[in-house]
Amino acid sequence: MFTSTPSITSTQPANIHIDRFRVTGPCTHSVLGGGQWEYIDFDSGEIRHAGNGLNGKLDHPDSQFYVRSRSVRAGMAGQLEIHVCPPKLLQRHNVFGHGNLHDYVCRIFDLLTHRYHITVDPRERQYWLDGLYWLTEVHLTANFACQRELLQPIIDAVDQHHGKGKHRNGDSEISLGFTRKRRSTHHVLTLYDKYQELQQHWRTPGPLQQRILADFRDALRVELKLYSQGLAYLKLQSGRAWWDLDLAELYFRGLRHYRLRHAIQRLLTDDELVMLTLPERNVYEAWLHGRDVKSLFRSRSSVHKYVGSIERKTGINILSHRRPERLPAVDLAELFSPGNVLPVPAWAHGTACYVPPLG
Repeated sequence: MFTSTPSITSTQPANIHIDRFRVTGPCTHSVLGGGQWEYIDFDSGEIRHAGNGLNGKLDHPDSQFYVRSRSVRAGMAGQLEIHVCPPKLLQRHNVFGHGNLHDYVCRIFDLLTHRYHITVDPRERQYWLDGLYWLTEVHLTANFACQRELLQPIIDAVDQHHGKGKHRNGDSEISLGFTRKRRSTHHVLTLYDKYQELQQHWRTPGPLQQRILADFRDALRVELKLYSQGLAYLKLQSGRAWWDLDLAELYFRGLRHYRLRHAIQRLLTDDELVMLTLPERNVYEAWLHGRDVKSLFRSRSSVHKYVGSIERKTGINILSHRRPERLPAVDLAELFSPGNVLPVPAWAHGTACYVPPLG
């Protein structure tokens, strides 16, 4: 599990936005839906149950939000749990948004308690403002500038690079961080083609939607999904823990954990090979010819010794299942860098397409 060191940085060097979270906060109210997940259908205004009794999954196709009453006693609940995509709920799309989780949480509690006609106790509202709520899931998202013709080769390369612990949901999406039976309870990383997804949903896009499609056509979307145990490990379960957090530092530390930049590597030149000792060079050559590095040694310590030494000297990771190319089409270290994250488009400010934090 990667670690994170909070800082007091208030402005982020890259537009990492909050795409989804699951939060529980104090909210005394009459029990909603018998304590089961439910949502409001925006088209009809009807309140509907969202839980599937067979597998417990939430099944609303637009998945803007779900709510559930918690701490139930004698028909009253003491807490409200919300599973929401805040930019989609507030601006009707989640292509971009902002990274102020506290602003999103307070807005969403205000919005949904109003829609459910819940009279909020002023003390409980102050608890929200004080960050006294509990998080069990947070998705951090960035859109990286990438030529469209490279999107599919990159996704395929990431698939080949990771021999296990992955899930391929169609050609244009891959998730990393899976066990044999299920996803990790710590974190999952998902790469996908957001533009393709938008085209399927926006069959007749309006003027602003057309601008979004044009701006994000050449982009690779990467979501770092933090779950309950991962948030606990990072000590990020409490709302207060996010107040002075450097979101970009946390996000890119998560990306480094998955070693994405090693999915496409180049061959070492003769001059670079000279930097390796003879044993290191033999290990590198064996890997080039398809040998599994772990099969070359009896002990893990020897594997880590050679893998670490070669990577420190050359930047090449020989645990990759993909072999290097002489002239790779893209440098993934450059692509997955803070400076390559697409910002909120300037034209979107002041429109319904972007709801900024209140500050």
